[in-house]
This record gives sequence, structure tokens and C-alpha cells, in this order.
Amino acid sequence: MATVLLKAHLEKLVLEANQKDALATLYTWAKNHDRNLNQEVILLHARFTELKQEVNAGTLDQRDAKIILAQITTSLNYLIEKLPDNASIEVDENETRKKEEKPDPATGPLKILMLTANPAGTTKLNLDKEYARIAEKIQSRQNDFKLTVQRAVDATAFRETTETVKPHVLHFSGHGEAGGEYGGLIVQNEDRNGQEMITPDGLDALFEYFKSIKIDFKVVILNCCYSEEQAQAIARHVPFVIGTTVAIGDELATIFSVGFYFKLEKSGLNIEEAFLSGRVAALVKGAKKPHFVLFKGGQKLDL
Repeated sequence: MATVLLKAHLEKLVLEANQKDALATLYTWAKNHDRNLNQEVILLHARFTELKQEVNAGTLDQRDAKIILAQITTSLNYLIEKLPDNASIEVDENETRKKEEKPDPATGPLKILMLTANPAGTTKLNLDKEYARIAEKIQSRQNDFKLTVQRAVDATAFRETTETVKPHVLHFSGHGEAGGEYGGLIVQNEDRNGQEMITPDGLDALFEYFKSIKIDFKVVILNCCYSEEQAQAIARHVPFVIGTTVAIGDELATIFSVGFYFKLEKSGLNIEEAFLSGRVAALVKGAKKPHFVLFKGGQKLDL
């Protein structure tokens, strides 16, 4: 091992177009030395991971990918410039350059798809903060978890992105409404200038379709207000579904997510333990037990 100046080491990695290792190294240093910088690194790393996943899935053309990569690299260089000149880090001089990652095997990482929607006319939510906090919780096990986000979804994007990614965990964050056939999940309309609703009947049909094409869901999380009816509809087709019974505030929704993914990573993917962890995190901040519900095999659990 040798001690080197952090700035010079990171600049070398960037010149070698090795943004992945540069971000990982910067995260390791910032985690122990600069909490504010660490949050910026987490967001940038999540953006880089999202770009890589979109390129691998074929959902982003090469021209757009190059533009986004250049933006990420510019942001990375900006963060590097903020480092103290005397900051140092230990590196292995004999370590060879890492090979490109091989395609995931059939039993590869747990795929988490986060779909968000905050249409015009609805209360503004800090959905990027929730995404960043989730990314932070699974940061240490990048080989075991693959997090993808699709923002501002309409009903078509909800279906097509889910069918493309084929996630094990589907996480919706945004707004919901109770009211049977008049309630549902609120998403963008196709013109991107308003909202539309995916009703419980629509969700029932949608997840029946997902089941028919063999999407291997482990759990669906509806982290939005009044989503119990929607969760019940989905639970006919998915092993575990999480919903809410009240208007869950933005902060409590994020707190639940942090607690859930913390335990999901620690418990070996035990959904019930992860649910309890998320719920107790929210309870400490003022939520009540009945505010969060878990369906298993189509039945609501009394936990």
C-alpha cells in the first residue's frame, strides 16, 4: 500500500475515463471526512449508475449517453476541486485495472425499480432525496443490488419500464388517492401537462399481465398517500405488497424507505423484517402503526 494525494489520484482516474472507480474512491474518503460532500457524491454516483443501466438496457441512445456522461464528469471534476489539497488516501500500487463487469448471471443482483411521479397540480415532493437515501443504504453492496429510477412516469412508462427492467422490487413514490374506482395512483398524463389515475382495477389488470410474462416480483412498495386499496389489488398477483392508509407526508415516506432498505440489505431480503424496520423508523418520527400495511399472499398481515 502507498499513500498518495487524493486529488492527483482522482484526476488520473478521470483522465483514464474510469469514473466508476473515481466515484467509489471519493465516496470512501468523503464518508469519513466530509458529510456534505458525501451526499453530493451519492447523488452523482446514483446518476452514473442510472446512466450505465439505461445504456445496458438499450433505453438510451449513444449520443445522449455521451452528453450525460460528459455532464457527470464535469460534476465529478467540480467535486474533486473542492477537496483539500493535502487530502490523501492509501492505494495498492500493484492493483491491476479492473476488468469490465461481466453480464449479470440469472441469479444476479436484486433489481430495484423506483418509479416516481409528481405531476403539475399536485403537492411538490422531494423524490430525488428519497432516491438518494435509498441509494445510500445499498451503496456498500452494489454487486447485490441494482437500483434503477424512472422519473415523471405516465401509465405507459409505468408499464413499459417495468416490463423492460423486470424488477424484483418495484417501488412507486408520488401521490395516491382513496375512493375505489375513483382513486388510484396519480401519474403524469401523456401530454406531460397534468395528471391521470391508475385505478385499482387498472393495477389489477396490469399486474395480472406482469405475472403472465413471468416478472419475478418479490415485493411492490406503494410509498404514497392512501394506497391500501391499490396494494390490495396488486396483492392478488405479487407475494408482498406495501401500502398506506393515510396521507403520508414527504418526510415520513422517505424515513420509511430508509428503514425498509436498511433492513432489506441486512436481513438477507426478509420482506417482513424490512417492513417492520421501515415502519418503526416512521413511528419514531410520529407515524402510527396502522398507517402502513403489508399484504402477503393477498391477505393483509396483522403485524
